[in-house]
Amino acid sequence: MRFEEFTTLLQASNKIMQSFTAKERVIFYSGGSILSSNDGIQEYVDTTPSPIFSFGRKVSWLAIQGNDHRKVADYLNRYSRPILETNWEKGLDGAYHHFCFVSPPINNWIFVVNPNLLPIHLPAGQEALSNLSKMFGEVHFYAHHRGTAYCAFAKFVQGRLQRGCSQAGGTTYLNTGELTPIERQLIAVAGQRNANDPEQLAYLAEDKGVTALLAEESLAAIAGDWSIDPTALHLYDGMEAHAAALGYVFKDVDTKMIREVMSEKTRVLKLAVRWYNVTSFSPLP
Repeated sequence: MRFEEFTTLLQASNKIMQSFTAKERVIFYSGGSILSSNDGIQEYVDTTPSPIFSFGRKVSWLAIQGNDHRKVADYLNRYSRPILETNWEKGLDGAYHHFCFVSPPINNWIFVVNPNLLPIHLPAGQEALSNLSKMFGEVHFYAHHRGTAYCAFAKFVQGRLQRGCSQAGGTTYLNTGELTPIERQLIAVAGQRNANDPEQLAYLAEDKGVTALLAEESLAAIAGDWSIDPTALHLYDGMEAHAAALGYVFKDVDTKMIREVMSEKTRVLKLAVRWYNVTSFSPLP
């Protein structure tokens, strides 16, 4: 392949990347690892009661007010995939392997772990949560991932975004709505902790406390104040009474769309990468 041909390929690949929707970018960069129908779902199905396990690291989740978790699962199952009953242990394990887990209700809150939603700073992401809130009343969104320094939270009530905040890689993408009391408390604590560090105090003031609010421990505190802190479920009183209840696991994925993204749209990109490997004297995969 001549350099001119490579340049043409590179230009074509850039054009393809620009045409990707936000969801398609996620699929492409994941290397298609979330592509499957319901293959492997049985690995995450077990109706034997299990202890309730805490979660909250490197995952996104919803807290939905209510007690009808089957209704929640049906609403979120946009692609009519099989919905199977499972216990807490297997359901959470599945959530960390590209499945969605809808927990049984705890104190009038239902967790949805690993929902297939767009980021909350995007209009489409906010619209999805708004519609969910119109159906169920109050909905909270939380997300945390250390690898990308991504953290976010949002509260929707009766379809309206009351409070939302998100940050990734040190860049704030959303900060809207009035601070809640727990947030003011967390910002005050961060200020006290850095009282002797003028540089940190200036930084806190400049980003309006967002960095302090989106720390891992702050997200857990906000979740605990607004609904339930999932990182400390094992510490809540009366959890044993909920252990026998089963949740639901399913794969919230449009398989047809993923196959198109991973085949047609990546063909030129793969060619460009292959040529790059040759010119870099790297072995071909």
